[in-house]
This record gives sequence, C-alpha cells and structure tokens, in this order.
Amino acid sequence: LNFLKRFTFQGKIKWNKTALVVQKCCENEAIIASSQINPMKKSFNYKSSQVANKTNKIFQKIALRGESFKKFNRAMSLHSNCLLNQSPENQLVNLWTILETIVPSSKKKSKVQNICTSITPLLLLKYSHKLVLTLFNDLVRWNEDSIMVLIDGSSVEEKDHLCKFLMFLTMDIHAEKRKELYQELNGFCLLRNRVFKLLLSSALN
Repeated sequence: LNFLKRFTFQGKIKWNKTALVVQKCCENEAIIASSQINPMKKSFNYKSSQVANKTNKIFQKIALRGESFKKFNRAMSLHSNCLLNQSPENQLVNLWTILETIVPSSKKKSKVQNICTSITPLLLLKYSHKLVLTLFNDLVRWNEDSIMVLIDGSSVEEKDHLCKFLMFLTMDIHAEKRKELYQELNGFCLLRNRVFKLLLSSALN
C-alpha cells in the first residue's frame, strides 16, 4: 500500500489547457477546444456544410464588379482577422471597419446613425426565434413532462417541438390549453409573465 501511494503521488497533477471534443451531431468530426474561446466564435454560426451551401447561393444571386467586389473582399479579409485575433478591442475595431466599408454612405445622417439604421433589421432576423427557443427551453427545464403533455395534446400536426410550441402559444384554438399552462405556472410568476408577454407581442404583430 505504501509503495502504491508513493508511485501514485510522486508527481504533481498537471492540467492540460486543451481538450478533445466529439459532438454527437457530427460523425467523425472531433475538435480540440482550448481554454480560451475567441469571442467571435461564440455568436450564432452554421456547420461547415451549411456554410458552403449558403455561400454558393449568395454568389449565385449577387453580382459584384469593380469597387463593389473590392469592398466585399476587404470585408471578408477583416472578418478573417477578427477570427484570428484574440483581442476584443481589435475585433471591435475590425467589425466597425467592415460596417463602414459595406454600408452605403448617406448625406442626411451621420455615419453612426446610418450604420445603426442599416444593420438593425439584420440583427433582428434571429431575435424572435431566440426568444421563443429560450422560453421553450426554460419551460422544459421547469417541468418537461407537463409542457410536453400540453403541447402534444394540442392537436398540432407538427413534428418539430419548437414549431408545435409556437403554434400552441399563438393559435386561438389552443386558448383553453394555455389557461392550463397559466394555472400550472401560478407559483412561477416570472416564467408565467414571459409566456404572457410573448403571446401578447405576437398578437400585436
């Protein structure tokens, strides 16, 4: 036993800053994760195969010539620098330079106002989806059995649970089922209020 202790603890334990990660969704695809993740890689992103398809569609539908192609090429180069650079300050400067490069100038607005007005619709493209997805995940975390029984019992002909959940919240025929959800959420006021606000905003839109 003493020999085993001496052999086991004769050296200090050292932790490696990297780890090998294998995702269940991607077969034969393993990556090495470092201790620090580039902030640029924390945002919403697609798988490599999806990126290739979407890039091909973009190039099929747009025609870049002369100065327009130079601006696009410059923006892509700056974006690549953002991915390689670990400094958030430098990334922010590069991103702002990209926006100044690709957003057409306007004499009626300042440069900052013009950029904010131009990119706001793009930033909101995924916002609604994110709100619904976050609420659905929080409800599942609260009580997966209850929320699934309500959604599956709402006669929504959809296989995707997120679509079923959205239809459950917005369609008038599920009003009585929603009342059941509100009753079950009586002890969780914040979660209940989020469901109600999402339902109200969808009705106003």
